[in-house]
Amino acid sequence: MVAISMVAAAISLIVSGFVFHNLAGLFIVQGFCLGVSLGCGMPVYMSIPSQWFLKRRGLATGLVGGGTGIGGGASALIVRFLMPVLGYRKTIIIYGCLNLIMCCIGWCLLEVRLPPLKPGERRLPKNWLPRGVWHDPAIYSMCGCIFVGTFGYLNVPYFMTGFTELQNPQLSKTSITVALPLIIGNFMQFPARVFAGLVADRMGPVNSFFTSFFIGGILQIAVWPHVRRLQDIIGFCVVYNFFGSWFISLSKPNSLPFHPQPSAVCTTRWLTRSA
Repeated sequence: MVAISMVAAAISLIVSGFVFHNLAGLFIVQGFCLGVSLGCGMPVYMSIPSQWFLKRRGLATGLVGGGTGIGGGASALIVRFLMPVLGYRKTIIIYGCLNLIMCCIGWCLLEVRLPPLKPGERRLPKNWLPRGVWHDPAIYSMCGCIFVGTFGYLNVPYFMTGFTELQNPQLSKTSITVALPLIIGNFMQFPARVFAGLVADRMGPVNSFFTSFFIGGILQIAVWPHVRRLQDIIGFCVVYNFFGSWFISLSKPNSLPFHPQPSAVCTTRWLTRSA
């Protein structure tokens, strides 16, 4: 699934470089196709660290989730530097190729930890979903929360550059300055998600999950409409991304308690056998 995800995402990005004059084409290729491609792989590779940790699982998942913030900040820098020089088409094609190269390197470093087998035991066939998962009301609450919360959280990063241009018309639209709030906010996600993992290990992932949504929502309602100057916008992005981005890593499989956790069983067996 990770391999399919990264190849499909690269194809979507490269193809979008050829249809960027067509609004419907952009919605289909860079909206729907790219979104589905990323969605197929992200929950998988972000849940792999939980297979290797019985303790400090939140911290391990937070470190992986924080990497997406570093990648987002670096991507914004690359695109912002290349766009005025090469134009949209060449920039997005180069970015798509770089994205594929980096994903291939990461894919080669992935390793899944399978549960150890007892003597004479065979591995069970893979199931699409754990048995009884649809009888747990928590799964519906979780899906609905992420569905609504994702739209709310992404409003800030997607509109932030345009918002900065609108509030500071003296800045050049092609300069790196107007993208500073977005870039700094992305980089802030790394320490934020690492901190979220530490908090989740202490107060529980569900409480941390709620805290992220609650503080992020309050910041959008009470602070975002009132910031105007560039430095104030940057400050808002720093605080918003520090608290509002937690749920990205906390929502992955095996990081919330009501998900079945075969990796925990696997680790427990291994520890018991080693002892």
